[in-house]
Amino acid sequence: MLILVLVGGHQQRVKQQKFATERALNPLLPFVPPRYTAKQARNYRLGYLAIFLSYVFISLVPSLYERFAEIPPFENLHETVGEFTYEVTGKHGEDRLTGIKTSAGTLYFSCGPGSISHPDCVSPSSEYDRLSGKTAQVWWYEQPTYLFTTQNRVVKLVVDGKEKRSYNDTVEITKSVANSAPWLNLIFLSVYILFIIALEQHLRKGLKPQIKGLGSK
Repeated sequence: MLILVLVGGHQQRVKQQKFATERALNPLLPFVPPRYTAKQARNYRLGYLAIFLSYVFISLVPSLYERFAEIPPFENLHETVGEFTYEVTGKHGEDRLTGIKTSAGTLYFSCGPGSISHPDCVSPSSEYDRLSGKTAQVWWYEQPTYLFTTQNRVVKLVVDGKEKRSYNDTVEITKSVANSAPWLNLIFLSVYILFIIALEQHLRKGLKPQIKGLGSK
């Protein structure tokens, strides 16, 4: 991204020098002033960079954690037994964190493979109300999901004697997400780069003054 901005600035200076030469040779020809100022162009390019950095920290970094997530062997998992509960989360209340209430307090868990995934462990969501208060047993581990951030991730869940999430299901979901993450990021980056190239071409055209009769219509 930085290379694109530097190259763009160099090419713009070359165009300005060419325009100055043409103007010197034809001082009486009228010209069309540039559409953008140098300050506006710099702000646009800083906007490109801000969008890219936002993508990196909001989407790319979390997806990399999902890409390299590994489920520990079953014997290395933590085990907690208690009363099943839940907590509604999400901007519109669409997600539910699974909770296990014990004498020491309530622990909340996620079944999602990362911080940008849905945490629900039970479906449909109406089952959460029906299962609340039942005896539950969960096998889990602390999974890194972002810089200095972890989540209590469910690997196996049994509620009221019935298995709601199995170890093998969790392993398969983790592998599936890990395999799809690079392709999703590649698609986004490809679209983003094409978008930036188109905007940069438009910006460079707007920065270049045109002498009527020598490039303008």
